[in-house]
Amino acid sequence: MPKVHIYGLPPENLVHTKVVLFDERTFNSANARRLFEGTPDEHGRVTCEIAEEYIGKKVRLVAMPKMFEYIGEPLEVPPLGVFHTVSLARDMGLYSGTEQLPVEPASWRRDAQEQMRRDFRAAKHKNYLSKSIYWVLTIGSPIAGFFFAGPIGVVIGVAISVVTIFLGKYASGQEHGI
Repeated sequence: MPKVHIYGLPPENLVHTKVVLFDERTFNSANARRLFEGTPDEHGRVTCEIAEEYIGKKVRLVAMPKMFEYIGEPLEVPPLGVFHTVSLARDMGLYSGTEQLPVEPASWRRDAQEQMRRDFRAAKHKNYLSKSIYWVLTIGSPIAGFFFAGPIGVVIGVAISVVTIFLGKYASGQEHGI
């Protein structure tokens, strides 16, 4: 299942922010399909899993943080998952200028974006490692079958097949690296 990672929201311990993910095709309709509803953690991150059917399709991120403008963005779901940093803007209608903002939008976004990049690189690296092992085993299985004939060859072939089937989801990018 692809994961959705949203960064840059105000932390839950400072501001109550409701975050909802919708199916983009049904958004703005009476039967809008809600995929996730929750709040950010103490670092302003939201992570959830959505169905594999959304790979290559769009979802709609909706967040309503107090003292900041409404966030409503369509996000495409790639095979590795969504890694997205929101941009907070002060809501001038609710923010009088005398109140202390819970986070400074510019520096908060910069820090959140750096964390998002680190997490994306880690997921991508793990996926490359899985892909490498997957292809070595896939190419190596007929070679092993050539050298190990008989019952031992069958056992080795089955073992390699089971491992490649297991790694297939990771190698194709449908799952994060193990």
